[in-house]
Parts: sequence; structure tokens; C-alpha cells
Amino acid sequence: MVTRRKFFRVSMSYARFSDSNRSCVFFLADCRFNPMGLLVGNPLVNTNITPISSGSQAAFGVAEKTATFGLRVDYSLPSANLPTTGAFTYWIADSETIEFYVGSASDHFLVASDIVLADSAPLQKISEIQGSGMTSPFVGAFVRVGAIVTAIFPELGGFYVQEEEADYDADPMTSEAIFVEYRGAVSVQIGDMIIVSGYVAEAFGETHIDANSDFDEFVSVESSGNSLPAHVDIKLLSIEESIIDSNGDYAPALEAYEGMLVNFPETLLIAEQFQLVRFNEIKLVAGDRPVTFTQLNAPDADGLDAHLEALGRRRITYDDNLQGQQEPIGNLEGFGPVYTTANAKRMGDSITNLHGILSYTWAGATASLNTWRVRSNGYGEPNQFDSSNPRPDVPDVLDGLDRASELKIVVLNVLNFFTTIDMSGNPGSGPNALSARGADSQFEYDRQLQKLVTSILDMDGDIFALQEIENEFGGDQNGDGTFAVGALVDALNAAQGTDTYAYVDPGTPYVGGDAIAVAFIYRSSVGVEVVGAPAILDSSVDARFIDTKNRPAV
Repeated sequence: MVTRRKFFRVSMSYARFSDSNRSCVFFLADCRFNPMGLLVGNPLVNTNITPISSGSQAAFGVAEKTATFGLRVDYSLPSANLPTTGAFTYWIADSETIEFYVGSASDHFLVASDIVLADSAPLQKISEIQGSGMTSPFVGAFVRVGAIVTAIFPELGGFYVQEEEADYDADPMTSEAIFVEYRGAVSVQIGDMIIVSGYVAEAFGETHIDANSDFDEFVSVESSGNSLPAHVDIKLLSIEESIIDSNGDYAPALEAYEGMLVNFPETLLIAEQFQLVRFNEIKLVAGDRPVTFTQLNAPDADGLDAHLEALGRRRITYDDNLQGQQEPIGNLEGFGPVYTTANAKRMGDSITNLHGILSYTWAGATASLNTWRVRSNGYGEPNQFDSSNPRPDVPDVLDGLDRASELKIVVLNVLNFFTTIDMSGNPGSGPNALSARGADSQFEYDRQLQKLVTSILDMDGDIFALQEIENEFGGDQNGDGTFAVGALVDALNAAQGTDTYAYVDPGTPYVGGDAIAVAFIYRSSVGVEVVGAPAILDSSVDARFIDTKNRPAV
């Protein structure tokens, strides 16, 4: 049990004598004044608070009050900050008597105070604090709630609490959970029923209670080992509204479930793993796996927007409980405990009844900003994925054919393969001498080249369409002694011991104006040959091609 201090709510109104009255003085017996107690709408929000030792009150003409009072808080206010009339509400800890003065040292008066003991006041419901809109109607207010701890996320800076089901309201648009921000060691556990006091705030789109001032005073454990509220089902295919998240993408409108324990009963498919290595996050979708809009449709701006909005409504991010980068992938529940090529998940693999806390947060860097994320609380049954899309040994269309009957075409992103080392003094890349984007040292280059050669030979392709290769063709254009596509072909042939591979010369030193371009290599030993002159598609060929948004195609 954490012992908490008592809080008093002090409400008072005043009338100012004249513009010269610019001081407000509290005399507090045996009290610790909480300077965060200035609420929204309070004209003293920007006031400096200066505790002054007892005995100096006589300077303000109230010497009779100096004997037992140990703290004075003196506000020196510009007259613009102190309206002629107004009202204050403060929360004060452990005070027995409070007298409030308005005025200056020579011209002041006592204002009667209405003191309410907070411990005897009813607790506020989380649903009331959350409200039915995108932000809380209580931002800045000091609140007290009683709820059950459902998840503890130290790297997110706090923990989540949720009302007992008996305390839910009848409004389907209000969440029954909230994040409690406390960036320190907490003495609560999942299943604790707690009373938490703090200030309501919005951070990056998520409502929270700020309990950072003094944890032992702002949080008390009433009981432990309580059952958690049941997970609330969310069916993404039934979501009819969307929002634009901080990444500028469409996302489902899930404000009514913010911070709650949720479950997705539909089967969700892995649709994106782009940020898996960096942030341990993936994208899941309900329904069919998405395809690029123009794969099935003619280019159309309105049609694309409608396609993306519909996709956003049925997509959710699944994340770990960390905020770092390049953490072990096994930290993502269902991808561990140790992530290897043997247990790696494939696009199209599935999960049914994904469950956890629904948070509206970022991944800890601007490369992955605030959106709806499901994070496991590590309590109960873990999330597990099914291998719904196992990798075939060979494509179905080739099953039963021998290798000699096949023509294997591979599209491969070589991830910024540059022979120009990215270091000071080296020539730039492409026709505009842009900075190199590849290896930072000869060691890194050698390792990258070795991995590429191994990958290409293991794939056993006949034609390779390469992406992100250094934009340099037909010779050493930048004078560094080599060029990327030629160096790659030479390394492949050296590994094979014969001139097996060749590259397509685009007929120009550079393809476009960027540092990277696309290229073709092929295996001439199986009869593949170039027929005719290569063609390059850019705006000079078709005005609809936007050079600033696309690199030329070969």
C-alpha cells in the first residue's frame, strides 16, 4: 500500500481594488503547495511561485499571521494578468487552514475560502475525462480516478488504467481507459486497483493523466490481483470512418477505444514489414491483401484517394513496447523469442484475435509518427501468428518443369550499391555529382558486394531488374576507377569462373539526374540477348511522366 497525502480543493473569488494591487498571497499552515495546481482558465497560469520563509509576512502588513505559518507564496503580477474580478481553483496538499489575500503590501484584503477535502469528493469517471471527441474536455484540470492497471510500459513513460466494467458509461463514443504518465520507477503492478490524481493533458493526440510531480502522493494502490476488464472487440471491416494520422496516412477512427484492452476477432494478414528491423512494427489488414491501386485501375487521383481511405480503415499497426531503434525483433510478441530466418514471418501470414492495448503513439522517431498501435501488455495468452502463406519451393507455374525449360526473371533492390565510397574527397555520383549513398568504407563495400553476389547466384535468375544502383553506365564516368553495374557483373563472372553475366548498356552515361538508377543484368550463357536499342521513359517521351516524382524507367 502506498500512503498518499491528502489533497484539498480551494475555490475562491476576488475583486481587485485598483491596478496597483498586483500581489496575491497565500498563507498556508503546515502545507506543501503544489505549483502545478494552476488550472486552465486561471489568470495566474504564468505566475512565478516563490516560497518565502515565515516571518517576512509582516512586510505585507499582516504581522499577526507570522507566528505559525511556514510558507508564503507571493505572486507579482502585471496588471494585465489579474482581471478586476475572477475566480481561482487550486489543489493544495496537506493544508489545515488556508487564507487568501488579494492586494499589495499596503492595500490588501482577505478573501473567504471554500475548502473541500478531495478524499471525500467522488472519483471522476475516465469516460467523462476522455469525452466523446478527439481531445479531452478536461485538459489542464486536476482529476482523480479509480481504475485497474492494465499495462506498464516504462519506455513509453507510464502505464495504462481502465475502469472496472461495472463503471463503464453507456456512451459507445467514450473510451474507458487512459494513459498515466510517470517517468520513473512505479510501484504498481498489472491488476492493481489504484487511485491516481493528476493533471489531464494531450500529448501527440493521446489523452493522459500527468502524475509526474510526486508518485507516492499522486497514486495509491487500493487492492492487488484484480481481474482485468475484458478485451473489447474491434472489427476493422465494420469501421466506417477514418482519420488522417501524423504520418499523413488514413487510419481507422478508433478514438472511442483509446488506451483500452482490445481484441481483433477477424483474421488479420501481414501487409507491410518495412519498419520491422528499425522499429519492430508491422502493418496488418483485415480482408484481402492490398495491391497497388494502378495494378487493377487506370491512374486516377480521386480513385487513388478512395482506395487509400478504404485501405486505411482496415489497417492497424502492431508494435512492441519499446521506443528504441534496431532493438532485437524478438521483442515483438509472436516474432520471438529469438527472430531467425527459420521462424521469420512472411507477407500474408496471419493472426486471429490479435489483442493488447490500443495506443495512439509514435515509435520513438519521426520516421514512424503517431498512429493507432496495438501493443501487447504481456499478460495472458501471447499473440501468435500462423504461417498462412508458406514460401513455395518453386512458383506454381513452374512446378514440374525442369530448369532448362524455365526463364527466371528477378526484380532486386540492391540497396544503394555504389562503387563510389561515401567518404570525404571522393567524386560525386550521377550527372550532378550528388553525394554517394552506399558503403562508407572499402570494408563495407566488399561486404555488400559479397552479399549481392551470393544472393544473385543463389536465386539462379536469368534476367535481373536492379533498383538503387549507382547511376553510372558505360565506363568510369566519375573517375573513381570503376562503375557499379560493371563491377557487379565482373564479380559474378569471377565467382562463376566464366563470362556468364552481362549488363544492358542503356546507351547513355547516366539514366536520369539522380545518384541512383535502374539497370538490367542477364545471363548470356542461357541464350538471353539484347534485341534492339534500350528505351528510356521520362518526360521527354511522355509529358505525363513527372521527372521530379519518378526516376526514368529503362
